[in-house]
Amino acid sequence: MGKSVQEWLQDPELFTTCAMGLVFDKFGTEVLKWDPATIVLEIERTFNIEVDHRLMDKVNAGITLFDSNLFFISPEVFSPVCNILNFGAMLGGMSIPASLDDILWGCTEARILLGDIYVKESFGHGPARYTGALLASAGIQQPPPILSFAELPETYIEDIEYTEDDLLEMVRKQDADLEEMERENVKRMYRMLDQLTKLPIKMDDMFLEAVRTQVRQMEPLLDFPQTD
Repeated sequence: MGKSVQEWLQDPELFTTCAMGLVFDKFGTEVLKWDPATIVLEIERTFNIEVDHRLMDKVNAGITLFDSNLFFISPEVFSPVCNILNFGAMLGGMSIPASLDDILWGCTEARILLGDIYVKESFGHGPARYTGALLASAGIQQPPPILSFAELPETYIEDIEYTEDDLLEMVRKQDADLEEMERENVKRMYRMLDQLTKLPIKMDDMFLEAVRTQVRQMEPLLDFPQTD
């Protein structure tokens, strides 16, 4: 027997997309217009559970994605939303600055959740430069396609003397680091899709198919392995 809605809502491993699926199923898209206190009250009243701050972080992050374009233009929104999508948390209204791994998954899940809305938006200089700085810090000069919006800072590698072997080793390490991050993205992608299919609700067929469509469209961007 699978988990109940109450158990899923209290599961720390619940993806934001799945949390939004549960919330939309019960309250509809009207929830996007509610203030956070009302959302907490309605979830607790409806499901007879105590709402954990991590669940509300996810719901608020999901609402932010749907309700405005701040994710795309404001680093002060982009960073915490990416962190929350990757199972980070707000503590006292503050969040840990998003890591490169947070951003890689955050942009992946945001694109899946928003679909065409994501594709039509353009990232502003703030999130683009923030992402570019993290890529440069990791030594990655060629962003993966999902982070193609990144603006890398100017580098002055020509001012430092490197041997050919040094450069080759740097490239190998960069490629290996990026490959590992993308591999983790693959695992998260399929865990999220598996969660969606297991939620004990009558998932809106259009929503679920939209998510599946986005997963298929994302596969070439994330270098997904071919499946049988």
